Amino acid sequence: MSAVTGKAISVQPAQHTKYIVQYENNCILSDTIIIEVYPLAVSADWSEFEKTECEGQTLTATLTLSGYDAGVSGSYIRWYREKGGNEEELTLHAGQSSLVIQSSSEEESGNYRYEVSNGVCVMPQNPDIQPLEVKPAVRFTLPQTEYTVIRGEGVTLQATGIQPEDAVITWTDGVITHTANPAEISGITRDQIWTVKAGGENYCETSAEVSIRVDARITVDIALKDNTDRICRGTGITLSADTSGTGDNIGKSIFVPFW
Repeated sequence: MSAVTGKAISVQPAQHTKYIVQYENNCILSDTIIIEVYPLAVSADWSEFEKTECEGQTLTATLTLSGYDAGVSGSYIRWYREKGGNEEELTLHAGQSSLVIQSSSEEESGNYRYEVSNGVCVMPQNPDIQPLEVKPAVRFTLPQTEYTVIRGEGVTLQATGIQPEDAVITWTDGVITHTANPAEISGITRDQIWTVKAGGENYCETSAEVSIRVDARITVDIALKDNTDRICRGTGITLSADTSGTGDNIGKSIFVPFW
C-alpha cells in the first residue's frame, strides 16, 4: 500500500498487515499498528433438503469451512430450525460441520440455517436459510397377506387401521384396479398377486402385497361321444386333470368306479 496523507484512512486488508503513521512538525513522530486478519468462508450443501422427503429417510447437510479452528477461543458452529414462527437452536448438533437427521419425521419440517464463528468473524453475513418438508408415510394393517380359495370363488381384500384416515387406498393386480376398500375380488380362476397402495397428495405412499392362491385339488372331467353312447371293452374315454392351482389342497378328489 502506498503512503497516503490525512488524519484517518479506511483500510480493508486481506491478510496480516502493518501500518505506520508519521507526523512531521520540526521533528518526526511515528507509531505502528499491526492489523491481524482472520478470514472465514463457509458454504453449505443443502441438496438433500431441497426436495420433499418421506419420513424415515436420513438427511445430511454438510458445511465446507475455510479459516475455522474449533480450538480457537470463541469459535463455534450452531444449527437452527424455525417452525411456526419459533426458532430453536439444535444443540445436539452444536460444533458439528454436518447436520444429520436420522429417521426423519414430519416434526423435522421447517426452515434450517447455520451460524459459524472463528472467534473473530461470524458467517454467513446474510442467513442461508433452507426449507425442509417431510411428508408422513401412510400406515395400515393387512389382516391377511395370503388367501387360498376354491376355483371360481372370491375373496374380500381390506386394509385396516389406516393412518391418516383420509389416505387414498387402491388395489391392483397390474391389470385391474379397485379404488374401494374393502375390495371385492370375484370369479378367481388363477393365482394372483394384489398390491395395495396407500397415499395422497400430502402423504408418502406405502405399499404391500397380498397373494391369492387357487385350491390345488385335482378336478376330473370324463367325456364320451354323446350322452347315449355306450362303450365296449377297449374303448377309450378322456380324463383330464386340472392342476393349475398352487394353493393348499382344500378338498380331495376321489375316483369311484361304478356300474
